[in-house]
This record gives sequence, structure tokens and C-alpha cells, in this order.
Amino acid sequence: MPVELSTPVRKILWDVPGVACVTDRGTIRAKAAIVTASPAVLAFEEIEFAPALPDGHFAAFFDLPMGMLTKLPVEITGTRLGLAPFDDLLIERLARHDIYFLCFPFDLDLMVGFVGGDFAWEMSAAGEAVARTVAAQLAAK
Repeated sequence: MPVELSTPVRKILWDVPGVACVTDRGTIRAKAAIVTASPAVLAFEEIEFAPALPDGHFAAFFDLPMGMLTKLPVEITGTRLGLAPFDDLLIERLARHDIYFLCFPFDLDLMVGFVGGDFAWEMSAAGEAVARTVAAQLAAK
């Protein structure tokens, strides 16, 4: 199946046979479309639907919880731990508290940790001090 990058869909016509997606590069017609936009994009009508979606759909978009991605920058000086710029490092922890690191982007003395899902929500609720503690514990390992 062909894929076009940098081709945002502006409008979805779903009252025609099949569906028509209006993009910046023209209109794409298909038998069906799978919309993978975030609930916020749909709730705030960043993509227009014609005819308009039922009101119940918008209530559902606003009621869906948003995902969470938290970034943990960790300064690493004096050692590169045998890792090269842009290496990937996954630290698997108990209870799905995994952390993915992008190592030394642009050759900086920095590793950027990414935490998602429930763990990210937990860290966000716990506050910045807890995130600093987690990052320091990981840097010490």
C-alpha cells in the first residue's frame, strides 16, 4: 500500500460511495479509511468531516483520556558508557516502568529518557523531584 508522508488530511467526506480524504496534495478516494488522529485533533475539529459527525462522537472524543509521554533529560559527563551518539537504550523495569533512552543526540553529553503510559502519568502526578530521583538512580547504574 503506498504511503505519503507530510500529507495532512484536512477533510473527510463520508457521504460519498466509500470515503474521500481531502489533503494538501489532492483528494484520495478509497472504500474505507482508518482515522488514527489523536482524540484532541478530532475533538477540536482539526479534520473536518462532511457530513458533520454526530454530537455523541464529539462527547466521546472529549471523554477519552489523553496519552502521556514524559521526557527525562540526563546529563552524562566523563563517560559515554560505550554508547555512540543516537544509540538506543531500553531499560526494562518491573511493573511496565520501562524507560527508553536516546543516547547523546548530536554528540551532546545528554541522554533523553522517554517514559509513556501509566508510568508517565504516575511520574507526572508525583512531581519533578521524583523524576529527578529516578533519572539520578538510572544515571548512577
